[in-house]
Amino acid sequence: MTALALNAASLQYDNGFTALRDITAEFTRGSFTALVGPSGCGKSSLLRLLAGLEPPSTGSVSGLAQSDIGFVFQEPTLLAWRSVADNITLPLKIEGHSQNEIAARLAEALQLVGLADFADALPRQLSGGMKMRVSLARALAKRPPVLLMDEPFAALDELTRFRLDDDLRAIWQQQNCTIVFVTHSVTEAAYLAERALVMQDGQLKSALAIDQTGRADNFRSAPNYMAACAELSKALGHEAGTG
Repeated sequence: MTALALNAASLQYDNGFTALRDITAEFTRGSFTALVGPSGCGKSSLLRLLAGLEPPSTGSVSGLAQSDIGFVFQEPTLLAWRSVADNITLPLKIEGHSQNEIAARLAEALQLVGLADFADALPRQLSGGMKMRVSLARALAKRPPVLLMDEPFAALDELTRFRLDDDLRAIWQQQNCTIVFVTHSVTEAAYLAERALVMQDGQLKSALAIDQTGRADNFRSAPNYMAACAELSKALGHEAGTG
């Protein structure tokens, strides 16, 4: 079944700039898709269309309601004066959930991201990776069927990114949610996703299914992973790196 779909969708801003041109793509329920492309190619704009944060100028977006979508931004955007628990539960309080429901969802989200012992900590007491975990927990606490992520690990060191990549895949498998993950890194896309959509100049250039064979072992050294990285780099042309 389809979770979200773009149907010949385009996005033009008030200044006349066309960010997306005639995008048609389907995201099935429980799938993990990476959006890959150079800076300015329209990845984040596409994510905003899917999230309902921008209406398409032409075409349409179909699927789940905005309330069923969790969004993780590039920056954690935490309130500095609120604890980890308060940052995670604020959207739930605004939505009017009961205290018992909020407590249950908080405990579940903290456990999922490995921060069960940091509920009372303030953002200034956390590392960059931990702050991003709080941002992810805030989205997961809504128990969304769809999770949209806009380069959430881009500013982190490589070791932290690798750990978060592993944790995100585990959460995806446990929650059976639909994830659309924006990244400029071909290695991250090939490691995380079942499918990568390559974007260029506001258009979908190609789609690549990523062979998941060998996930139980060291997937980053698997031949199919390396082949996926090479194919993605080729699709992106000279603008692609291995980052």
